[in-house]
Amino acid sequence: MALGLGITTELLEKPVLLTPREQGLDDALQFWYENGKDIVLSVGAKVSRWLDQSRNDRNAGQTNTLLQPTLIKGGVAFDASNNEYMDILDSSGSDASFSIAQGGEFCVFMAIMPGSVVNQVYLSDSTSEFMEIMSDKKFRFRGNDGGNLTSVLTFADDTFSESTRVIAFGRDNSDQLRIWIDGVNTPYTLASTNTTNDRGFDVANIAVRSDSDRHVDGRILELFMYNKYPAENKIENLNEFLMSKFSHL
Repeated sequence: MALGLGITTELLEKPVLLTPREQGLDDALQFWYENGKDIVLSVGAKVSRWLDQSRNDRNAGQTNTLLQPTLIKGGVAFDASNNEYMDILDSSGSDASFSIAQGGEFCVFMAIMPGSVVNQVYLSDSTSEFMEIMSDKKFRFRGNDGGNLTSVLTFADDTFSESTRVIAFGRDNSDQLRIWIDGVNTPYTLASTNTTNDRGFDVANIAVRSDSDRHVDGRILELFMYNKYPAENKIENLNEFLMSKFSHL
């Protein structure tokens, strides 16, 4: 664009940000809890259901009002002191948990506002299988199918804080664990025996059902998961999709 006096500017093209269902991975999308979309309240601002947008009828639900999280800014806020969590249920209220097979790819995207970065389990099946922020420098994944195997991803610098907004974590087709933090593909080290982790993973709860020391204390703003590790350009697009919505909070 010419502005006179020989000065020319070029408009930078912004990438088109596609939603989780617009990535050409619709068959791989397992659930999608979209910020501000189809959140059902029970008493006051307590959340009884967060309806799945993937069309798989895997809703986040909690029938016990004492354990229900609270609606804040279109997401759900968990109070660790109340041991709050949600189950994955179908529209009839029956169990809708599912499994990632041993050696199977997956990728979960979490937009969060942590109240703590110590022992925060965001996705689990009881205490034997989980994804957890352990500390400001550690993220832990434990699978169970084929026998328990725990991998602790350790970062050189302080990585997680209360300002962390987006985490993408998954396993690619070579059993390598991959993690992106606030849109950055982040290197880590692992114990030598756990450099790969091919164990299956059962997905039954948002937060954790029965481990009072590791309940989420903070907000989940948006959450979705694929049973496939997407191509890098799709991961970048999905990270930017979430960052554009929540990085200012």
